[in-house]
Formats: sequence, C-alpha cells, structure tokens
Amino acid sequence: MVFGNGVTYTMVKNQIVLKNNKPDKEAENVPIINESGIDQQPISGVITDEMEVPLAGANVVEKGTTNGVTADFDGNFSLELTSDNAVLVVSYIGFATKEIPVNGETNFTIKLVESAAGLDEVVVVGFGTQKKVNVIGSVSQVSSKDIENRPVTQVSQAITGQMPGVTVVQRSGRPGQSGGNISVRGVGSFGATPDALVLIDGIAGSMNDINPDDIKSISVLKDASSAAIYGARSANGVILITTKTGSENKFSINYNSYVGFNSATELPDFVNSW
Repeated sequence: MVFGNGVTYTMVKNQIVLKNNKPDKEAENVPIINESGIDQQPISGVITDEMEVPLAGANVVEKGTTNGVTADFDGNFSLELTSDNAVLVVSYIGFATKEIPVNGETNFTIKLVESAAGLDEVVVVGFGTQKKVNVIGSVSQVSSKDIENRPVTQVSQAITGQMPGVTVVQRSGRPGQSGGNISVRGVGSFGATPDALVLIDGIAGSMNDINPDDIKSISVLKDASSAAIYGARSANGVILITTKTGSENKFSINYNSYVGFNSATELPDFVNSW
C-alpha cells in the first residue's frame, strides 16, 4: 500500500497493476439471498424411534426439492428451507416415511414408526443372524407356530412338507421310532450318512431327541455359502434348532395331551389241540 487510500500495486512482468483493497460500502449492506432469490428459513430437530432412540442417518428432505440433510449420530438435523409452506419428508430404512408440514415452526421432535415387512424377518445362519431378504433362496425357516398344532411326537414329522428343498423319508412306523431321515436338496454322498448336520442351540445332536413343543424356530441352511462355517460336515446341509427360553414378566402354561390305541387288524383262529 503506497497511496494511503487502500490502493496496492503488483508487478506483472513489465507492467504495474493497481488494485483497490478497500471494501465497497454499498456491497456490505446488500442482504445475502440464495440462488432462487428467496430468504431461507432455518429449522432444526431430532429424529427418534418410538422408544426415543436416536436414528442416526435418517433423511430429511424438503418435499418437491432436492434440499435435504442427514441426521447425525444423535439424530439431530438442521436444514434451511426455501419456502414458508414447506413440507418435510422424513425417511429411514425399516421405518415408515413421514410427512410433516412446517407451518412456521423451527424446532421439531420427530418419531418414526417401524414398518413391518416379511423380508425384514431375521433368520439364524452360521455366524449369527441375517435378514431374510439377503438369504431368501438359501435358508428356509419354520417357527413354533408352524409345528405346535401338529399332533406328532417327532420333529422330523413336524417339518414334513414345511420347507422347500427339504425331504423327510419315514423308514419305520414303530412307536418311538417313527422319526424320518432328512435330506437337503437331494441325497449327498459325503460321510457314512446322507443326513444333514443337526445343531440344537449350537450343539450337535439328533433332531428326534428333542420335544417339538420346546422348539422356537428351525432354520435349514441349504447352500455352501451359508453352511461353510461348519466345514465338511455341512456337505449334506445344516439344520439349526433354537429352543424356547423364558420371558421376563410373562408367565404362560401350555398343555398338550396325545392318546393313541393300537389293535390288530385281524386275529387268526387257532385250531384246538384235541
């Protein structure tokens, strides 16, 4: 600065360039507006579920525009609207989308309700649980409601015809020995038996050694990727049985009684010895 009035100079090759660094007073008084020429209205709020747990990553969009933000880790969001009559569209995976008119308000507490969908059901797989939508073709599952009203004493009888790709063949009709052999997607040739590997609460066992009324759910892993954790023993498929557990502050009693009678179809007439 050499002129004392805010003017500086710069040497560019053989030329001297003068520059006025003094801000324009008129420009300082010009209000800042958005590109659309409309003053933006700031709003803020928090997004939670029905239990008031913050929903991190929930989307908040001004309806009819691309103006939107994503909630932070604590469910908080802040957005500048382009219209006084704006409508907020709030969405989150697994929850019903909600539309909220602004109506001049600036602070919001938004609660989203879970959206029930069949593909969001959780099934048991080797390493833990996954959503059914991700493994719909490789895992079949039945719950206690599917087998509790069937008058059978063997689990293999209870799941007969319940799951695609699972075949149950009954070898005997003797009482207590009516449990069938189970094959998953055909008969395998690995090992001494073609039966699938059965795990009851993570422990190898026999499917017919457990009471059907004690079962909470049965998952059948039918492809290699789902059953890979169990190694070569899973070559013929894996059946995961989860048993029922107690519930807090809930008491229930179920009683089932089955009665059967055996009699000969026809008895021969014996000849007397005299």
